[in-house]
Amino acid sequence: MRTRDETDGKGGGEAPPVGPDEALRIADLDSYEILDSPPEQSFDDLVALAALVTGSPIALVSFVDVDRQWFKAAVGLGVTQTPRCDAFCAWAIAAPDEVFVVPDASADPRFTANPLVTDDPGIRFYAGAPVRSRSGRPLGTLCVIDPQARPGLSLDQHQALLRLARQVGEQLELRRVARELARSEARTRAVFENASDIILVLDAKATVISASGAIERILGWDPHDRIGTNALDMVHPDDVEGVAAAFARTTAASGPSMPREFRAAHSDGSWVEVEAVSTNRLDDPDIEGVVVQVRDVSFRKKSST
Repeated sequence: MRTRDETDGKGGGEAPPVGPDEALRIADLDSYEILDSPPEQSFDDLVALAALVTGSPIALVSFVDVDRQWFKAAVGLGVTQTPRCDAFCAWAIAAPDEVFVVPDASADPRFTANPLVTDDPGIRFYAGAPVRSRSGRPLGTLCVIDPQARPGLSLDQHQALLRLARQVGEQLELRRVARELARSEARTRAVFENASDIILVLDAKATVISASGAIERILGWDPHDRIGTNALDMVHPDDVEGVAAAFARTTAASGPSMPREFRAAHSDGSWVEVEAVSTNRLDDPDIEGVVVQVRDVSFRKKSST
């Protein structure tokens, strides 16, 4: 677990408060794998909108890490991070149920010695709306900054900033889900391609939707060449009637079928003894097909003779 080094940073003014669930908050932040990621248009668009609706020259999507705040998107600022001890956003996440507003940082004792106030970018006005994780913990803010002091935001601007911050959270969640789906698909594909048995996914008419790489090792067929063909075309003419009837029973039922042996065509014109088990997954929206596991049993036939 990453922990905060209280001695890191040489900021001025008061140190930002740290919440009692800081370790859980950092774990939430890490789970999104957002830190140090490249720019993304969806986040860039949200900071541009925040700057526009509040009339601010600077707008940021800022995530408060262990010892730094890191900017996923920025308008009007040329740096990508600052020490956490200097971060206005570290104060903002301590009040996660409201927009944190500093009308004039040069007159606020918490910030008068802050280098972001005394030096570039010369912050005077700050308003930050919390960006929360799916568990509700504040990860950072969507904030706007002005080098000129301002009394605050109008009611419409206040509401707009909160709504835009919620959209940042939604983008984080969409990004997380997409990443997890991609990983899940990659793992499934790795299992599918490296299985020792042939794995076929067929539609209700036995047309091949997908075929694993084992079909080339066992039957000599390029798996891509079988897509769109009828799987029954690979069944020996003397076996095809029984296999077709068994497939029809599978599509009308649920659960796996009984194993069935038959001869399957090899690309070289020979026949290979195989055993198949089919499972009806036509109603599964993630599959929408019949999954067929085909095993080479020719060795079994040879050993019994």
